[in-house]
Amino acid sequence: MTKTTLALVWLVGMSGCFVDLDGHRRGDRYYDDDNYYYTSFLHVYWTIDGATDPGECRASGATDISVLIETSSGDRVGEFLADCRDFETEIELDPGRYYVNAVLLDGRGDERTTSVDLDPISLGSDDYRSVEIDFPADAFL
Repeated sequence: MTKTTLALVWLVGMSGCFVDLDGHRRGDRYYDDDNYYYTSFLHVYWTIDGATDPGECRASGATDISVLIETSSGDRVGEFLADCRDFETEIELDPGRYYVNAVLLDGRGDERTTSVDLDPISLGSDDYRSVEIDFPADAFL
């Protein structure tokens, strides 16, 4: 076999391989009402007075962020906790319209800030949405 033939055989064999380069991972696939859909991701970023300094979490007594998500009909999807010092978290959700609010908590689970309400968020199948939350100095209790 010539080098050209070997190269063609290799290319044909590799034609079934692909790499997903769209920038995010794909959620789980589900079947609902005769259609397939994929879960979506909500990526939440937060700052304290405009900064992502872990020292601000310690200085304010905040250990966690609580992200509360409800459906447009008012059903609670869940409360998602993340370490305050991470300044980002990713939440997997089904497609739908959601209301989101967040608050910083101390080590006992008590609120350290007032609640921040976000604008309603709509997610389609396999969406990836990012939201940013800032807890200004005057938000602390």
